[in-house]
Amino acid sequence: MKAAPCTECENRLFGKKAELARIPGGCYKVLPPNGVWSHGRFLGLEREFEPTPMAHPTLPCLFRTLRHLRWSQVVARLRRTALRTLRLTDWPCPAIGSVDARSVRDDFPRMVRPSSRSTEALERSLAQWSDGVFEHLGRAESIGRHRPDWRLDDPKHDRLWTFTLHYHGWAHEMARIVGSKGKHADQAALLLHAYLGDWMERCAPRRIDPRSPAWNAYTVASRIVSWIRAYHGAGADPRLALPSFLPCLWRQARFLFHNIEWDLRANHLIRDAVGLAWAGRFFEGNEPRRWQARSDELAADQFREQILADGSHFERSPHYHVEVMRDCLDLACLTEDHGLATEWKRVWRAMAGYIAWLRHPDGSCPQFNDGGTCRPDGMHHDMPWAFESSPDARRPEGARHFPRAGIVVWHGTPWTVFFDVGPIGPDCQPGHGHADTLTVDASYGTDRLLIDAGCHGYDNDARRAFDRSTGAHNTVRIDGVDSSEMWGIFRVGRRARPINVGCDADVAGMRAEGSHDGYDFLNGAPRHGRSVRVRNHGSLEIDDRITGAGSHRIDGGWLLAPGWRASAVPGGWDVMNDGQAIHVRLASDQDIAPSVERRSVHPDYGVERTTCRLQWAYRGPLPLRVTTRFEPMAIRPGANAERADMVWNEPQAGGVERNPCTFSS
Repeated sequence: MKAAPCTECENRLFGKKAELARIPGGCYKVLPPNGVWSHGRFLGLEREFEPTPMAHPTLPCLFRTLRHLRWSQVVARLRRTALRTLRLTDWPCPAIGSVDARSVRDDFPRMVRPSSRSTEALERSLAQWSDGVFEHLGRAESIGRHRPDWRLDDPKHDRLWTFTLHYHGWAHEMARIVGSKGKHADQAALLLHAYLGDWMERCAPRRIDPRSPAWNAYTVASRIVSWIRAYHGAGADPRLALPSFLPCLWRQARFLFHNIEWDLRANHLIRDAVGLAWAGRFFEGNEPRRWQARSDELAADQFREQILADGSHFERSPHYHVEVMRDCLDLACLTEDHGLATEWKRVWRAMAGYIAWLRHPDGSCPQFNDGGTCRPDGMHHDMPWAFESSPDARRPEGARHFPRAGIVVWHGTPWTVFFDVGPIGPDCQPGHGHADTLTVDASYGTDRLLIDAGCHGYDNDARRAFDRSTGAHNTVRIDGVDSSEMWGIFRVGRRARPINVGCDADVAGMRAEGSHDGYDFLNGAPRHGRSVRVRNHGSLEIDDRITGAGSHRIDGGWLLAPGWRASAVPGGWDVMNDGQAIHVRLASDQDIAPSVERRSVHPDYGVERTTCRLQWAYRGPLPLRVTTRFEPMAIRPGANAERADMVWNEPQAGGVERNPCTFSS
């Protein structure tokens, strides 16, 4: 296969058989027929994206991926693949007999989950539902009012949106309107009756299609919760009498009991336990008691495995940490084993203590690894019914190193800093991990400053490849290669391992450091090390050292939160928003090229915005040292921030400083 150098950079571009994917921020990736990704140059903002399938892995990459799996995962995946491939019609979901209201227990515990939408907001959604439009994950889609399109084929695009549609959160929302007895209750009852009736007729036939997103086990577990919440939320309204509702709910619980997700493990197993717990406490009978017993056994085992000694969830995603917290509280309230309930409330408190440290001043969490916008504050305020008192929701102060999670945190004035010095995730399931080792997330005052590119969704496309890549994070990339070997939607081959991690702190500030071996396989075995130093009422300094041998292409940078503007100045950049300004001073012992680029970021699922990235690049021999110092500046009274009429203590220098690296006292 022929290859030629790109006219914009020295990367190779392959021939006509290659597929060119336009990545957020303009990163060109070339996918040659041999299935190896080659990164190109960041050329500028590109707003159009075409779904581009990820490459099949090479055999060495596949080996590096599979070697970490447990045998139980392999066996479970082979079983699932056989059922999906052969399209077996005898999917293990036994037929059921008659199930009616007499099968429902009258002692279901009080269950309260934080609701992000008011009744008024739900009523405004009725107009959309009446037109067959469903909105979630930042996007409204029409599925049709009569004979809705439930998207039952195995989804290739909009996967997360389709799965969320089948979680049936909308059913509970409609039921809340019905239960409110307000002026829109009749309309909501008619819609709920129509949509659920159609779904049960067309999505829950006697023989289940194993390829259908409606019968993914995680989806089934989530839908069981939505249906039971809808049943109680509507107050058993007679207008919702659907003879097949309770039998179908029973059948879903039975299906889930036989299809626990041992292949995926991680948060999926905990959600499976939640679905069984809700069904086990909802129905009477010996079979529901078996569901509850399986739930208790599964949850007890998984909390021991997944919740680490420092209170963190082992997938190292704040978003999924909060999801597991919600599931943990559900399980504690649903189990009839007092000892387990007490233990799981203790687990919940440990997780709440961890996530309290991972909040920015605006209440949000850094988007490390996969996940959407995460604001856990509501959980602390809405959950006192489960405890003698509400957990402490005050913002911590000072430094904290969570060694099992691999996160170093500083809460001070004016800086809030999160430094990722941990593994990307558990060895058996790193699917929600990103190639972001040693990334930094920070706030200045109450404003987010340095952010992660986020997570747009879980499609096999260019956005997904970009979101997981090293170039989407505030860390260093070598030779255009990700620090951990990302492929497919959730697969990881080679994994970066953190080493030499340390943290020292006092009331005046903090210094943390770490390095990783993610690039040891490259010629010359380059290794990235980083130290982060923050001073209370002072500056934030990040020192990057790349050691090894040979000549390499190295780039790094800082992704700014939307709302900040940036301009290149001698010696670095000036950044400002409507009320604050920071001088970013860049220094190196080599000649490096700084620039400002436009990038796309994904602050929540399905949401895309544009912002600035402060970028630097270098090509040449190692070692290399690059120091970035963020220095607060004062805007002159009455000055126009757009004109960057600012005051700073350091004089301007010509170009990037050579060989200073002496900012630290």
